[in-house]
Amino acid sequence: ANNKHFATLNLFAFETIEEYNKNRAKYLELDGPKLAKLQLLTIADTASKKQCVPYSDLMKQLGINDIRQIEDKIIDCIYNDLLKGRLDQKNQQLHVQSTAGRDIKESEIDAMIAKLQAWDQQLEQAQEFMEKQANSCTNAVQTDF
Repeated sequence: ANNKHFATLNLFAFETIEEYNKNRAKYLELDGPKLAKLQLLTIADTASKKQCVPYSDLMKQLGINDIRQIEDKIIDCIYNDLLKGRLDQKNQQLHVQSTAGRDIKESEIDAMIAKLQAWDQQLEQAQEFMEKQANSCTNAVQTDF
């Protein structure tokens, strides 16, 4: 039972409802509120990977066949601050602005460090560019006088 408890904690930290459905024997049985929470985390996880998420993708993941139900789940995500975005009912998709961060697996730490280092390098290059532009403007103003 301890292994199932630990696996279930990891499920909520890192995984989605698809993982739960594939390997139910590995986890504690989830009741209504816990299953609903995992559904919301699944929507947020999917939204963190795409700027535009078709309802059909979310419906497939969650095993929901009703448009209104999936919209209600998305709205729950928004109200629970798991994501910011807007519903596009005409095209049946979610436009994502941002999502709440989730825990990362130990195996993903190196990739995250690499992304942060690349971002740092881009910021340094942007700063150098801005400084050159500012110096260029200053020199142009000084030569005009």
